[in-house]
Amino acid sequence: MPVQLARPSRRTWAMRIAAGVAAGALVLPLGLSSAQAGPSSAPSPGAAGAGDPYFPRYGNGGYDVRHYGIHVRYALGNHKLVGDTTLRATATQDLSRFDLDLQLPTRRVWVDGKRASFSRHGRELVVTPRSPLSSGDVFTVRVTYAGFPARVRLPGIGAWWTTSDGALAAGEPEVATVWFPSNDHPRDKATFDVFATTAAGKQVISNGRLVGRVRHGKQRTWHWRSPDPMATYLATVVIGDYDIERGRSRGGVPYLYAMTRHMKGAMARNARSSLRITPRVVDFYTRKFGFYPFVNAGGTLVNASFGFSLENQTRPNYSKAFFTSGPDHEVVAHELAHMWWGDSVSVNRWRDIWLNEGFATWSSWFYLV
Repeated sequence: MPVQLARPSRRTWAMRIAAGVAAGALVLPLGLSSAQAGPSSAPSPGAAGAGDPYFPRYGNGGYDVRHYGIHVRYALGNHKLVGDTTLRATATQDLSRFDLDLQLPTRRVWVDGKRASFSRHGRELVVTPRSPLSSGDVFTVRVTYAGFPARVRLPGIGAWWTTSDGALAAGEPEVATVWFPSNDHPRDKATFDVFATTAAGKQVISNGRLVGRVRHGKQRTWHWRSPDPMATYLATVVIGDYDIERGRSRGGVPYLYAMTRHMKGAMARNARSSLRITPRVVDFYTRKFGFYPFVNAGGTLVNASFGFSLENQTRPNYSKAFFTSGPDHEVVAHELAHMWWGDSVSVNRWRDIWLNEGFATWSSWFYLV
């Protein structure tokens, strides 16, 4: 969950959450959607929600997503996003239809390569395949869509942010629905391939490992891969003018972090010195908590001054505003602790979010002492 900017809100935010909720169970990295129908003599619709007490309509039932292949093209001039995303999933019941979560206008839908009918009801994209799906079937869903993600208003903190040089996706609990269709609940994790195309002079940062870049005239496509299961709200894409630094920690963990070029003077020095503790913090936590759970580590100092940071998997997003008065090692240590507490081991229900924040807050103090 985000670290809030105004002090002492890092601590008071976690305390406020803890005061309002009760302890709950955690899940291991890959979990099936809990809203599954029992045995039936005929196919039935998947549930339009995962049954989370706080957000009943978030996520869906009847299937478990295994992989997202996300292709997005982003126009810097009018901030329009055009998407073409394919999900690979396993049916967990006999399905006559199922829901995805998406808040951009949908153009077409295919199930297993065949055109499917669909309808939109708020955040729910209801898909009816030509033929019902049987429990245990592995199937693909391809969705094409287009719209203006910055115009979508969501509950919670953040979503799609436009900047002077590009844009980024960062927010909680809901952000995925503004840029790709998904089963939008933390208990249904999947692997990701993100292909993002924008102006050739810009950089694109996302989760996991940079596979490659391909130029097409005035455009360039960046391919990022996350081979470790990830919750949908932790997926990010950042577009703009960035300097990228790579290396390997003394403990052998690869890292990649990026810093906006639109930061000068003391603030830039504060931010750079903070980001550069990343490999040291990762090695410290590895000694204390066990092996680093993902393909690499890192972070992105974005060209925006929103009042939070977020533990996007492998690549936390940090606001410029954290570094106005000096380095902030605590926020970096906090977000990196989430790689173990919140990203690798995740909430089963949103009311358990205080566990993420409690462990990350304690871990950051443990590092700083």
